[in-house]
Amino acid sequence: MRRAVLRCDAGAALGAGHLMRCLTLANALSARGWSAEFLCRDAPGAGLERVSGAGFALHRLPDDQPGHVRAALEAGPPGWLIVDHYDLDAAFERAVCPPGWRVMVIDDLANRDHDCALLLDQTPGRAAGDYDGLVPDGCTRLTGPDYALLRPDFAAARPEALRAGPLRHVLVAMGGADPANATGAVLDALAGRGGLAVTVVLGGGAPHLDDVARKAAARGGAGRLVVECRDMAALMTGQDLAIGAGGMSALERAAIGLPSLIVTLADNQFLAARSLHAAGAAMLIGDVRAPGWAEAIGPALDALADPAPRTAMARAGLALVDGRGASRVAEALDAA
Repeated sequence: MRRAVLRCDAGAALGAGHLMRCLTLANALSARGWSAEFLCRDAPGAGLERVSGAGFALHRLPDDQPGHVRAALEAGPPGWLIVDHYDLDAAFERAVCPPGWRVMVIDDLANRDHDCALLLDQTPGRAAGDYDGLVPDGCTRLTGPDYALLRPDFAAARPEALRAGPLRHVLVAMGGADPANATGAVLDALAGRGGLAVTVVLGGGAPHLDDVARKAAARGGAGRLVVECRDMAALMTGQDLAIGAGGMSALERAAIGLPSLIVTLADNQFLAARSLHAAGAAMLIGDVRAPGWAEAIGPALDALADPAPRTAMARAGLALVDGRGASRVAEALDAA
């Protein structure tokens, strides 16, 4: 049995994206007969119960000292160390690997050296050449949304026919933690649009959860708050439009054919958001750190009130992201 050990973190400040895409890959490898286990720091709001809930072994790390990681790797046969972490680079990858181990890196920054045999960057608009000089010459590079690590339920929920009715149902999903309370700002921008049924998704540990709950409740029957959504694909299928962040969830929305307005929350979301906008798969309306970004929501909703531009956006998203990236990545690891 082939072995994969995944090094990733999650938390209220970091978000859950790294952990969720690693879980998706672990499940795809498990389906191919691999064993998978996780090495994670136990930060506030990490949600590490997802790992054990999925049936994978979890090793909680006190820190990133190479000795702790190396000891976990040496506890079993050689395999693949899969690293998904912005704070780790080639120095870490070289220091922790016992003989016989190979490294895969999941990245979306292209800003530091890696010592790996396989690199994955699922960002739309990313080219393999962006990693020239950052990875060894023989490194296999998997780049672009064909390799997006989306859960299988998104591919399964792809529509046979696109929604073409009036704009009535809007999903607001600005990340599970949303420390800047972008969700609250979106709800303020929607306050005068009583004809919209608004569903808001937020994590249970979000610092502004109470404020968001009050604003959602103020919409009466036209406001709904979903905390710790466990089936985002099913929730998305009932929506006409989403207003959301530019990270992993933007690829999920594209894969399921849900038109969306993107608000970027961090620098690492810029390339994907711009590429989705350029492809017609979403509309980039601003950055949460820029003053007045929420003022763009009203004009964008007006522009998308007619179903035709939303249908075109949905088609472009479906063409760009097919939701089968995890199986392609698992296949590449199988063949390596």
